[in-house]
Amino acid sequence: MTATADRFTAEEVDRLEIDGQPVHSLITVELEQQTTITVVRHSTNPERTQGVMLDSTGRLLIGGVGAGRFVLWADTAPGQVEIEAQAGRISIWNVWRDDIEQAWVGWSGIRPTFDEDELILRCSDGHEPGDAADIVVGLCFDPPPR
Repeated sequence: MTATADRFTAEEVDRLEIDGQPVHSLITVELEQQTTITVVRHSTNPERTQGVMLDSTGRLLIGGVGAGRFVLWADTAPGQVEIEAQAGRISIWNVWRDDIEQAWVGWSGIRPTFDEDELILRCSDGHEPGDAADIVVGLCFDPPPR
């Protein structure tokens, strides 16, 4: 079976259908106004340090620190983080560390689902089998995007 990252590249897409479910290379959310995003880490694979990257066209503010991009690493970030986000587009993808920071290689991918008001991202890092359980995070948006 071909690795997901190879398929994303070969097919020039950011969404695949695998076993009847969508798998994304990244998730993009459009925010029409300033929004509070609460990120809750539900679980991680202890074999490698896992993280979630948030990259915004607007400014993100976490704990008084502002930037356009943040990584929430499982070994350093609290289990729940509140982010103040300006209006704009936010892209979210999973990252992990072997010896270096990695993303979008091998078996990486994101299976998004909704549970009530929470966007759940089940992420596979680049290592086989790509089972979407290497890091699982939930995101709540206040106000919710349309």
